Amino acid sequence: MNRSLLSDKQVQTAARTYLTGLPTGKVTLSCFCHMLNECILPLLGYNLTTGLSEHTAQRWLVNLGWRSKVLRKGVMLLGTWPTFFFLS
Repeated sequence: MNRSLLSDKQVQTAARTYLTGLPTGKVTLSCFCHMLNECILPLLGYNLTTGLSEHTAQRWLVNLGWRSKVLRKGVMLLGTWPTFFFLS
């Protein structure tokens, strides 16, 4: 059976803590991927040679309950479900 690092409760907690600490609209795929590879995973003892890809980070965001929203002119916004975004 192939297990994901996301099944580790410490990884889940650290990722959620990081994401919820960011202001609304500041969660980006590249910053989440960078934080996982450079801070969260090494601090928890996971030393990956190639690091996680952005595709993996995107799946992790979805598994953690985050969804992307297209606001206007192609701008993406990630937020926790069931957060609602009101557009003016």
